[in-house]
Amino acid sequence: MVSEFNDFIFGNPVGAKGIVKTEFGYHYIEILSQKGNSPAYKIAYLAMPIEASPETDANASNAATLFAGDSRDQKSFDANAAKLSKEKGINKLGCGQYYSQWIQVPGVGISRPFVKSIYDAKLGQVLEPGKSG
Repeated sequence: MVSEFNDFIFGNPVGAKGIVKTEFGYHYIEILSQKGNSPAYKIAYLAMPIEASPETDANASNAATLFAGDSRDQKSFDANAAKLSKEKGINKLGCGQYYSQWIQVPGVGISRPFVKSIYDAKLGQVLEPGKSG
């Protein structure tokens, strides 16, 4: 069925009449009855990259640097993470098991230098943001 027919038939109630133009010509349609129809939805998904402005990048980098500066060991890191969670709803997430051969960390993207720096770090050491590798 051509889309013009489909749109008219399913977009109008019983009793509707009209002329529909298709690639095959003009057609008179009168809807006499409808059976078994239910609401339908057309859904479109548009993928668009979301890019942060230089100001947003700078603000995030500054916040990460301040957090790292205040979180020099596991205890202070956990305390600061809990504070961020409570005040701003920012929660820390774990990745689970890391593997030394990974090229990327799930959710972070390509991050080979970061993965290497994790394995070079001492247990409990907090790495400087963006300076790993």
